[in-house]
Amino acid sequence: MPKTYTVKQVADALGFSTNTVYKYLEEGKIKAARLGKEGRFKIPESEYARLTGRHLTGTGEQVLEKGGIYNPDLMEWFLGLAGIFVGVAYFLFPLEYRFVSIEPWRYWLVIAGVASLGGGIAVVAVDMFWAESKKLTFWSHALLAIGFGILTNAFRLMGNWTSMVWFVGLTMSVVLACRKSWEYLRFMGLVWWILAVGGLVWAFHPEPGFLAGVQIYQFALYNPWTFWAIWASMGTALIVGNLTNHNTRFPAKYIAGLLLAGVFLGIAVLYVVNLEWGRAVVAMLIAVFAGLFMFVGGTDKRLDLTRKQATTSFGWMGLVLILGLVVIHFSQTQFKKFLLEEGNRKVEMAVSLIDTYVSTAAKRAMEFAQSSDLADLVTGRNSLALDVKTKEMYNVAVTMRRVLVIDKNGETLSLYPPIDGRTRGGFANVADREYFIQAKAGRKIIVSEAIKPRFITLSTAVYVGSPIQDRNGNFLGMVLGALDLQELTAQLKSVEGGSTGFVSAADRNGTIFLHRDPAYLGQQVKLSQSMLDAIGGKSGQREGYAESGELMLQSYAPVKSLGWGIVVNQLYSAAFSDSFLTTFTIFLMTVLAGVGTLLVTTSSKWKWRL
Repeated sequence: MPKTYTVKQVADALGFSTNTVYKYLEEGKIKAARLGKEGRFKIPESEYARLTGRHLTGTGEQVLEKGGIYNPDLMEWFLGLAGIFVGVAYFLFPLEYRFVSIEPWRYWLVIAGVASLGGGIAVVAVDMFWAESKKLTFWSHALLAIGFGILTNAFRLMGNWTSMVWFVGLTMSVVLACRKSWEYLRFMGLVWWILAVGGLVWAFHPEPGFLAGVQIYQFALYNPWTFWAIWASMGTALIVGNLTNHNTRFPAKYIAGLLLAGVFLGIAVLYVVNLEWGRAVVAMLIAVFAGLFMFVGGTDKRLDLTRKQATTSFGWMGLVLILGLVVIHFSQTQFKKFLLEEGNRKVEMAVSLIDTYVSTAAKRAMEFAQSSDLADLVTGRNSLALDVKTKEMYNVAVTMRRVLVIDKNGETLSLYPPIDGRTRGGFANVADREYFIQAKAGRKIIVSEAIKPRFITLSTAVYVGSPIQDRNGNFLGMVLGALDLQELTAQLKSVEGGSTGFVSAADRNGTIFLHRDPAYLGQQVKLSQSMLDAIGGKSGQREGYAESGELMLQSYAPVKSLGWGIVVNQLYSAAFSDSFLTTFTIFLMTVLAGVGTLLVTTSSKWKWRL
């Protein structure tokens, strides 16, 4: 006697209520035999297999028909694809490139990327081929939850609260994925969480981006509770509209679905511009699946694919993704090559400019020291005439911030500009300074290391000088000039690369005397391996960290004549912002093309509800 199934068995297998199955029996969508008008329905095994792609064994265990796959759970596919694309996005656009605070978690983020990617693939595969295996279902979801969980904590450490809330929602959705029959409700629950709770966090921590000058941003900035109340009410109404019209054939169903898809498509565009990769990917997938749920009933769908057909469909999706990723990788590699070549050109310009600047100042100091009347003025200690001479030297020394005349004992005879109205007397003795010792030893041109000056309250200074000698070569003192490092910094602006780039320099002892942040002037080089290499006489380019801990694209080279190191720093995220924006847009288009390819190759097998 042919095997038959009860309404309850069919309802459990399809994830429907028994009322839904009875409705389809009455409409003729499910074929069954019935004994009389009030008798029970008996659904033949052939119809059961057609509906589910599986049959029951004698022990009641559900088994796939040979070569078939399980009815897909769209929420499982959403979570799986979210894991796949978030994982790929991390490897293409690592978080630490934008957030230096996440650097200590770098290896954990690699684990998160692998777990998200692997977990996403596992969730989709298990849902299709091993849905009845509780162990495989548990471990695939656990792997995906680990990936999303690590990313959630990473966003918390960065203070990126909106992203944290989004990934808390994703993590909860993965954990609660045991009730597969509630797929549409689970999907809408996640959407509500993102709109309502994510909207609340955004209202109190708004992210300007291109919205900085837009009225909605200003309104949220000054009226967070009001903004959230309006936003949450609109989002809730939109979700209720989708839920109440989901199983109808009314135009309202399509209007609600398209509105929801449009909202998240707009959110995806916003986050692409703001370089928020994770949220952009999730928002794009929500937009796609909001449209998919609109046409594929969440409570009466089926997919009659063989395993070979399913594998082929996902193979085509994978091929599209791989081609897109190859294009993205090639684009990023070429752009990085261009930036490194540009950085090499800039550091060569910086080295040449600094070398010329210092050489000019040193030669000017030597000319002053060898002027015919200066030795007589120093010997005669004619203070007024010496002040006039010092001022004249300063007026023509455009690379010096201050000019001093020092006697043979290290005392200041005259300086200009004056300090506290004084040009001499009461200033610290410099006889123990290395530059004075070198001048006394007869060296013609002296360039000091970066040192803290004794005359004024600067954090660091670099001096150039030359000895003053009489006709017999006896040491009388020295001309000393303090380099105008502010003017040098201004001249280096032409090679810095905008507001996010800067040139840093350190002497042979590793003391920083040029830096964007004054707090590092006079400090020893610690984090910058590029600077240490430059001081050691090496040239090159690398991704490295500046003294502030920020990830930089660095080009470095030595000033060989001085033993100094020069590094041209460009903030990595800023250097690649245009490239990231372009390649991530390509990535999102690849995501759409990949998901679209999957849907197209399976479209003839879906039971569409139009």
